[in-house]
Amino acid sequence: MKNIWRNSKIVAIDALGTAGVLAIIWDPSRVSLHNFMKTPWSITAEFHSIDTDIIGVITGVYGLSTPMDKGNFLDSLLNIADMARGKH
Repeated sequence: MKNIWRNSKIVAIDALGTAGVLAIIWDPSRVSLHNFMKTPWSITAEFHSIDTDIIGVITGVYGLSTPMDKGNFLDSLLNIADMARGKH
């Protein structure tokens, strides 16, 4: 991926049960990302847009690998919501 988006930064996790990855890719000259949180199903980060001064939380989520993971998956979504509300 680095060859496609020069000067970009990447945070990624294996997409368990699939053949791919889940990634957040950004241009650090335009966006600052920090306070990363990774679970087996998601990546979350707080962001600050340098150009617009907008701040927020960005999350990439994909579904379950197995039905047995349902409880942990739902708990991880609650943790993401807490982070977005500033309760982390």
